[in-house]
Amino acid sequence: MIFNKVIAVGRVESVDSKIATSFILNEIAKVGAPRRDSFHFDQVNNTISIDVANLVSIRNKAVIDFLSNQLTSPNLDERRIAAYTIVTEVIERKYVDLRLKAFKALLPLIPFPTFDTSNSYGQLDMHTHTLESDGYVTPTGLIREAFEEGLFGIAITNHNIFPDDPKVNEAYRAAQILNEFIKSRSTDKSDFKRFELIAGIELDNEHNGTTVHTLLYIPQYFERYSELMKNPVMRDAMKKLQRLDDERVESSKKLLAAISQKYPQIAMTWETFLTKVRCDQISRATVPDVLYETFPQFFEKEGITEPRNVWKNWLPKDMRPTLEYKNRLSLDDVAKLIAATGAKFAMAHPEEVFAMEKKDKKSGTIETYFSYLIEKIEKKEILEDSILGIAFYSAKLQNPLERNTIRNMFWALRQKHLFLRKVREDGRRNDMHLLTESDSHGKMLTGYVGGRTDGPVNLTVYREDLYAALGI
Repeated sequence: MIFNKVIAVGRVESVDSKIATSFILNEIAKVGAPRRDSFHFDQVNNTISIDVANLVSIRNKAVIDFLSNQLTSPNLDERRIAAYTIVTEVIERKYVDLRLKAFKALLPLIPFPTFDTSNSYGQLDMHTHTLESDGYVTPTGLIREAFEEGLFGIAITNHNIFPDDPKVNEAYRAAQILNEFIKSRSTDKSDFKRFELIAGIELDNEHNGTTVHTLLYIPQYFERYSELMKNPVMRDAMKKLQRLDDERVESSKKLLAAISQKYPQIAMTWETFLTKVRCDQISRATVPDVLYETFPQFFEKEGITEPRNVWKNWLPKDMRPTLEYKNRLSLDDVAKLIAATGAKFAMAHPEEVFAMEKKDKKSGTIETYFSYLIEKIEKKEILEDSILGIAFYSAKLQNPLERNTIRNMFWALRQKHLFLRKVREDGRRNDMHLLTESDSHGKMLTGYVGGRTDGPVNLTVYREDLYAALGI
């Protein structure tokens, strides 16, 4: 409900306890009871830490009006807290202008990133999400977070949703505000001259009986928006993706009803469920998240201590997802989109494909995925430079809390081997990229924006190569 420095991983920032008590507890907590472990008191240092990941969103108009008024408070700390809170936790679409206003007020209060002070200085994050799909962070909040981490650019790749008109697109507008600020503050000594927002989409495909996620990046997307929306291939794809979204909503309704019937102590109506959902895109994975947040004591008794384990360890197997959705885009649909729009494609988090293959006792999905699309290039159905690469520097792959370290090393080597052998095998595609990704959703399930343990050695060359490939 309040803020922290990097919302995506639930890290905390300490503020003076007097301000926290008067400003936060007395005003913001009126919205509803905070979730567990939200406030952490340090009596030695006289501070309080607030963990955003464990708090509720702000929808109460009186509280939002209070926060808005605090943007002009003479107290610097109150002004900063109010701006952070609005940007990250006032989530409804009707408050886009307020979030952008708060972001503009907040930027002068954020230390300008440098190589020495920012974790991901100079990097690009090619795979992120916002609450416009299944993420937890607002588009403005993600741009703010990326700037604080020192990223020179990000690609927002929401699931199966193309970015909307730049006139109303929140992330696009936030990036414009940020670039105006960077222009006013950047010095001759700083190499941070501009923040790049890359338009993208993450498509859920089925290939070889396995779910594969394709990242598409369309060069000059916002400049070409009107033209792209008139493209018949694009329009057909968008209609199919809308039907896929409808399928997922219906599937989520059935899952919620089934759980409610089997476990009456955590029963919930669909109408109540909708009031508790933070993100715009509903899937069956959203249902366990909401139930965990609403009935924490029930899941504590079941031995479940975090939301992801509701899905992973508690949910009965007969309620788990399958590949029955009829409206996923096929790889042929993806190839048509690439041909029609000039998009570049990459495979997201291939380590998840390895995991599914291991579970299903099969292999070859990644090889045949690239073989299929390389064949399209050879037939001149899509352009030679359509392949951007494969996600390699992945927060999900390299996070020891998420994955076994030895398995990480094995999969990383296998990924690179596949990439070098399959994608670059004919010697003509030596400009392919091992992409950096966090798959940030703004919650603990994935990495935080920019989050990786390593990355390309020469970031300047890496950025220049990617910018050239994407027409930036």
